[in-house]
Order: sequence, then C-alpha cells, then structure tokens
Amino acid sequence: MQSIIYLFLTSLLGPSSVNGCLSGRHETDGSHIETQLELLGARSHSTPPTGKIALTNVRVFDGWTIGAVARNSTHATVFGATGFVTSPSEAPEFVADVFGNGPEYMKLIAEPNGFNQATHNALVSATHALGKVAMTHAQDCSYEVAIRSRTNGIQHVPFDIPLTEEMAQLIKQQAQYVTPTLNIGKIVTANATLVSILSGGVNLTYQAGVAGVQQLMRAGVPLLAGSDANDAAGSFLVGDTIGITLHRELQYLTDAGMSEVDALRAATVVRSFWHSLIGRGSIREGYRADLLLLKPGSDPLRNISQTMDIARVWNGGIEYVPTA
Repeated sequence: MQSIIYLFLTSLLGPSSVNGCLSGRHETDGSHIETQLELLGARSHSTPPTGKIALTNVRVFDGWTIGAVARNSTHATVFGATGFVTSPSEAPEFVADVFGNGPEYMKLIAEPNGFNQATHNALVSATHALGKVAMTHAQDCSYEVAIRSRTNGIQHVPFDIPLTEEMAQLIKQQAQYVTPTLNIGKIVTANATLVSILSGGVNLTYQAGVAGVQQLMRAGVPLLAGSDANDAAGSFLVGDTIGITLHRELQYLTDAGMSEVDALRAATVVRSFWHSLIGRGSIREGYRADLLLLKPGSDPLRNISQTMDIARVWNGGIEYVPTA
C-alpha cells in the first residue's frame, strides 16, 4: 500500500465539509479522491479558469490590483493598486461596482498608511450587505483595523508586534479566520530591502509572526494554510513560487507548534469549510478527484516534510504527467 495525502490550494482560496475524513493512508481507485495540486505546482488544462471550480488557475484570484486600497498607500504606490476608496460614503458604490464584475469576494488592504477604521468598516459592511465575503490583507499594526471591521478572513499575521491575547480572542469571538502565510513572512523579513519597501516604515520580524500564530492557536482561531505564492515572471519575491511554498508553509506551521494532522487539516477540510468550496477538501465518493500519491513509507502525520515525497498526481481525475 502506498501513502496518500491530499492537500489543498493556495493562499487566497483555500483556502467542503468540515467533518471530512483525513487519514495518512487509504486504498482507492483514484476516482473519488480530493486533493490539491498547489503542492506540486501542476495546472489543469481541461477546466476553465472561473469561479470556485477552477482553483488550479490561482492568478485569476489575484487581488493586488483589484482590491480596495487607500490612495497614496503602500499598495497603491508600490504595487500599482487602483481600487481607491477615500471615505466611508464611497464604500457602497465601490463594492457594488466590484461585485458587478462577478468576483467571489472583496479584498481589502489594511496597512499603516491605509484606510481608517470607519472606511474599512464601511467596505466590509457594504460587502456583507450584498451577501458576499470580505478578505483583508494585514501584516502589521493595522491588524486591529482588520479585526474590528469584522472582515470574514484575515490574510497574514502581524510581523511587527506579536498579536495580543485580546486580539486573538476577539477574532475567535467574531468567527473570523486567519491565513498566517508564514512562508511569505520568512521571505520578506529576511530581506531588509523588501521590509523597507513593503512595510511602510514598520519593522517586521519573522519571530513576531510565529508568536502571533501561537497566540491564535491558543485562542482556537481557525487557521488556514496558504503561502502567498507568486509565479509572476521577474517577481522580486525570489523563491516564492507556486508549489513548493505550500509544503514549506506546512513545515513552518508545525515548527510553530501546530500538530501534523492540524497542519494537514489547515490545508484541506478547514480551508474548504471556511471558503465554502463544495465537493472539495475531503476524500469522499462524488468529490472532485484531485489526488496526490506519496512514495512508499512516506508518512506526513509523523514528518510533515514528507508531503514532498510525491509519486503520482491526478487533477480532476486525470493523471498529471510531467513533461521532460
């Protein structure tokens, strides 16, 4: 019998059923297995890149240029984001225009030179009024703005000052979830030039991010595995490629104290549940057949790095055959 583990897609999507089964070993014909290929970097050529079905084309969900940002903020000046909102009164029209184009969620940017609390609150409220989901990028002292806005999910953890117990408890009470992305935190905080470009003058450290993850775990906040990977040609985030980075994220989460099984759940059933991805995230009959088969003897429930011991891959029931 070979080892099987299924793992889920990248940072914004998830991260199906929260009660889905997850085990280190299964026997299967491959037709009813759910797994995700971000771990391999494989892409589907048989599924159109739309909505929650085509999760293999992660660039479709890029929010760096289409999310809500404050004018003259870091994301506006460094990344060229153009979704400007300057006051709470502009939020309803902006949100209606965005969802008129068919996206699944609204992405907001919280940063030191970004939205004030009232504007962020208004954007989240307008999103919820349409029955939609709000996601907020926050990586520093602006984290509290994201929390208090009641945004559904928060991408990243603070890498400046560790998350406090009170903040973690509030996230839990408000039924919010967090995708820590320790992977991108490790890459950025190791590069002083990147810190100066991306932080808006705030000092960032990887240790602060790890402490934040530990605080969230103690509070029982749902944590989703995502790497914030970027496969853009010429990206200044060297080494932040789609595929290997999610494997690394699972390793960083376990290094922070998460158990192997909880790390795997963060990449599968937990992500599927919080992102309402029906028919994914569990090994069940009738679910999408995305399968990652590991080499004999591999057991990521004991050693999470063995998720990289890949033997074979199926995407949508079709075996992926690497080109020479």
